[in-house]
Amino acid sequence: MIGAVGQVATLIGFTAAILGVGASVLALRGRVSVTSAVRLAALAAIAMVSANLVMVSALVVHDFSIRYVAQVGSRSTPLLYTVASLWGALEGSILFWSGLLSTFLLLFAVRARRRSRDDLPAALETIARERKDVLTRIGNEYNTAKKREALLTAAYQKQTGVVSDQAQKAIHYNTLKHEVDTTRELYEAMLRRVNDAEVVSAIRASDLRVVDAGSPAAAPHSPDKPLYTGIGLISGLLIGLMFVFVQDQKDRTIQQPGHSALLLDITELGVIPSAKASGAKLLSGPPKPEQAPAGPKSLLTMNRKTTGLESAVAASGHSLFTDSFRGVVNSILFSGGEHVAMRTLLVSSPNEGEGKTTSVCNLGAAFAEIGRRVLLIDADFRKPRLHDVFSVPNDRGLLNLLSGDEGSLDPLDLVRETGTERLSILPAGMTSHPLSTLIHSERLGTLLNRLRSQYDLILIDSAPLLLVPESRVLARSADALVLVLRAGVTTVDVAVAARRRATEDHVPLIGTILNDWKPDTTGYYGYYPKKRA
Repeated sequence: MIGAVGQVATLIGFTAAILGVGASVLALRGRVSVTSAVRLAALAAIAMVSANLVMVSALVVHDFSIRYVAQVGSRSTPLLYTVASLWGALEGSILFWSGLLSTFLLLFAVRARRRSRDDLPAALETIARERKDVLTRIGNEYNTAKKREALLTAAYQKQTGVVSDQAQKAIHYNTLKHEVDTTRELYEAMLRRVNDAEVVSAIRASDLRVVDAGSPAAAPHSPDKPLYTGIGLISGLLIGLMFVFVQDQKDRTIQQPGHSALLLDITELGVIPSAKASGAKLLSGPPKPEQAPAGPKSLLTMNRKTTGLESAVAASGHSLFTDSFRGVVNSILFSGGEHVAMRTLLVSSPNEGEGKTTSVCNLGAAFAEIGRRVLLIDADFRKPRLHDVFSVPNDRGLLNLLSGDEGSLDPLDLVRETGTERLSILPAGMTSHPLSTLIHSERLGTLLNRLRSQYDLILIDSAPLLLVPESRVLARSADALVLVLRAGVTTVDVAVAARRRATEDHVPLIGTILNDWKPDTTGYYGYYPKKRA
């Protein structure tokens, strides 16, 4: 047991000695700081002291044991005790020298630490001096590099200027070269021409000779005036015919009497001349004797603002304008055939503004002149005008009768007198009911039958046939249809469409009236004077 303790103490001592030696060596070589080496050496010395104490205790115990064994033990083991004593002495020597070495190392480390403390200012001064030298060297190198950069920049700028100058010189050189080449080509061309001129001048004159002298012609060869004159006349004629044809095709309106009869294949009942172009003072002639201002039936009692073309037949005597309506009356009476017994005529036009209201008023007055009892019905529900022409109220009329608002009132109670003998009017009236419902009601047929029993002829002024659907229904209820066309306004296509519409609706179309015709350029009706006395 004592030997084991000694061995452990010896191992601790050796380890401490090795640590002390290693710390001293590392400190000397500069691998560790002097403070760390001193700490390691101090730990090694403490370990050595502890090992010596343990070893001394072990030797004391060992010596006591040997003596005890020598006194009470066997005499047969003196060699063993001798070897143990020598081993203990050897271990003690080793520990002694180890402790001595550790102490020496500790003293050496302390001395090295003191030396390092004494050399610290000199080392710091050396470091500062080296740092200053390094900074000085770096500054010198930087200044040198900066100067070199400035030199290189100046050289680059100089070379750039040289290159630009060379480029300008190259451009100028190319320009001069091009001019030289052009001048050389021009010179060569001129030289060739000079040579050609010299060659031509050297050639001998031609051997041509005059056989017969020329004589002037009797007439110039060109231009050929008769030929050109003929060509001009023929061309002008063709161009004029072409212009007339184009104008005729461009203007598709009905212009002259007989045009509608030729296109529509129906009778032309009459032609109404234009009031402005007829040449006769249509509305300024003396009134008829039976229409003197003193009579209660005189048209002069009508509204003067509406006494115009609509009342020309009733207000004036014979003129081109009024006699044209009387001619239309004769055409209607002489139409013959299946239209002999007609009692109700619907007067309409393809479009608005073609003179149907004017025609209705004057036809009614013309029929009244020959002793017929005539009733004018205003069926243009959207733009009624008959009540304005004859100055009658329009609060009640045809629409009120068709709607049933008047109950069982007799239609004759709503008929108004016009101031012209045997000529009456049934205004359009007013209602809030839909027109399509009223016009298709059974009251329309009953109403017309009632009025036929009291009047010889009923003239219905309706809306345009192609624009308003009510006109087609009224045409089916009437005995015949009269179509009013306006010269220079109604186109052929529109007239044909109205004719086709009447045929498709199975409405008898007895003929057309050409309104607003201008006879001044044709010389018709020269029998009438330009100014009435």
